[in-house]
Amino acid sequence: MANTKTKKKTISIKKGTKKKVLEEKTNYLENSKNPIYKKYLVEFENFFKEKKKSDKAKRKGDTYEYLNDKLIKISSSNKKVIKLPKYILTDTSLDNIDSKMNEISKELHYIKDLIDFTGEEEVPKEIITRFQELKKEFTNLEIDKKNQIESLNEINELETEESKAEKQMLINMEERKNRDLYILIKEKQIDETTIKEYFESRKNIQKMKEEPKKMKEINYLIVKLPIIEK
Repeated sequence: MANTKTKKKTISIKKGTKKKVLEEKTNYLENSKNPIYKKYLVEFENFFKEKKKSDKAKRKGDTYEYLNDKLIKISSSNKKVIKLPKYILTDTSLDNIDSKMNEISKELHYIKDLIDFTGEEEVPKEIITRFQELKKEFTNLEIDKKNQIESLNEINELETEESKAEKQMLINMEERKNRDLYILIKEKQIDETTIKEYFESRKNIQKMKEEPKKMKEINYLIVKLPIIEK
């Protein structure tokens, strides 16, 4: 698995490349929060739930197809096609980038040693050209790796902040409920159920404050959003 905790390194990026990198990062971040993707996740889950029920049923009504790039549900009155999103699976992608960079680095060192030993004037032009091409490819891979890591970190940080905000909202709701119950008790508009609810509410608040919100880190980037056709 690729290590995403890398030391910060300054990489020289040309103006045109910098614009492309920024567009890619913006695309990754926007896609991760796009309502279309959220809807797709629900549709994807429902497709397989319905397919499972259909597979077990004696009488087959709807038909379900799971293809490499889409899901298809056909009923008597409707056809739904869900075109799957395109992802970068970052664990695999970063491992591949590291592997490729290592290969290029070895070849660069070999050519550099050759140039240093024989002198640049004596080295064939095609080898010099190859050296320049490899340097460019290596830099592009560095930029791609940096972009993927930074995008992934930003998305996961955003997920963490949203999770904290959601937890605080639930605590606030429970505290309001607890205050309302306290007022009823203070005004003696109570029964055993109200008292029980009040103490249960206090326990819930304490538990919610102490319990850490478990977050599963995202390890993919969405290159292209899904399309749902009905």
